[in-house]
Amino acid sequence: MTLSNSELLDPFSQLEQDHLEVDELFDQYSELQAEKADGLDDLKREIVQTICDKLNLHSQLEEEIIYPALGAALDQPELIEDAKADHSYAAELISHLEAMDPSDGAFDDTVQQLMQEVRDHVLTEESEIFPLARESGLDMEMLAMSLQRRRGELEPQLPGEDDDPSQASDRDQSARF
Repeated sequence: MTLSNSELLDPFSQLEQDHLEVDELFDQYSELQAEKADGLDDLKREIVQTICDKLNLHSQLEEEIIYPALGAALDQPELIEDAKADHSYAAELISHLEAMDPSDGAFDDTVQQLMQEVRDHVLTEESEIFPLARESGLDMEMLAMSLQRRRGELEPQLPGEDDDPSQASDRDQSARF
């Protein structure tokens, strides 16, 4: 799904699009998990690595651009602190997943934990944080442009779809959800 021009000027629409993309990947993973067929480990690894890469990018954008702006504009620091705590927990799960093999019995359970954590985080952002932010008087266009610019700087660093999945363990693991 492509964002309209007006949505591109709303940083929260951009972040909601990220949420949607990751949720669709979680659904794809769940469908694979339900198949319980042999030979799906490579595909599971590929989907999970894409999820992790997208979450790491998304988290970095929020922590560098969105959360500082919201911290200054909203009089509810606990919302931002809780969101950062969510990111930390998800980063732990991502780190575990990147070190695991899909054939490991705990791999599916860890993906499910990450999925639940992310979905809970998204619910809080989309139902509480983003509505408050949209009403806060923030310069939405400036935030949106900052988000797009930083995303453009970071995305080339993400592994592409043509990458060899066997190289996944060598990727930069310093990014966060």
